[in-house]
Amino acid sequence: PSLLAVIRNEDEERRRLIFSLYSKGLTTEQVSSVFEDVYDKAYSKQQISYLMKESKSNIHTWLNRRLDSHYLVIYFDATFVHTRRDKSVSKEGYYTFLGIKEDGTREVLSVVNHPTEGALLWEQELEALKNRGLKSAGLFVSDALLGVEDAVKRVFAISKHQFCVVHLKRNILSLFPHKEKENIALELNNIVQLETKSLTPLEGFNKLCSF
Repeated sequence: PSLLAVIRNEDEERRRLIFSLYSKGLTTEQVSSVFEDVYDKAYSKQQISYLMKESKSNIHTWLNRRLDSHYLVIYFDATFVHTRRDKSVSKEGYYTFLGIKEDGTREVLSVVNHPTEGALLWEQELEALKNRGLKSAGLFVSDALLGVEDAVKRVFAISKHQFCVVHLKRNILSLFPHKEKENIALELNNIVQLETKSLTPLEGFNKLCSF
């Protein structure tokens, strides 16, 4: 049993390494070459592809699991990562949803790849969350992508939507020269006070207009 456990652990370690190398953009042929150098054991391209199919099956199961019916807040955004597709590499979007549960814990709800970012694609992924059991969220938070607010309303009509403060600050700071950014950031932090209830919405809006 001890020997079998060692063999099983080594096999699992190799599978994780294969998945890691492949996910970073190496071809099946390159992954096979790495294994031959490191382990002195050759894996054919077909064997690597077969192991990747097993990993993709696990990913598919995770992406289709049932979700809670309600989350306090759901943040969503696209991150662009270099991705291999049809023998070429380019930056593609990975649509990510992060949910805050009623007990305060966080859960990654979904990470889905699309070559580009658009409101209609976000609406498609919101519908996918709905099909997996999500009925409502207290608040959706996203960047100010054109049309994204309407996409949320079409799928979750009773949920509120808010543009992300981090994106707002980042977009404002990008307009200023580098030497001015530090002072501007201090002013912004004074306007966008996340941890205070002493500022009414109207007062906050007036401060933003003054800024």
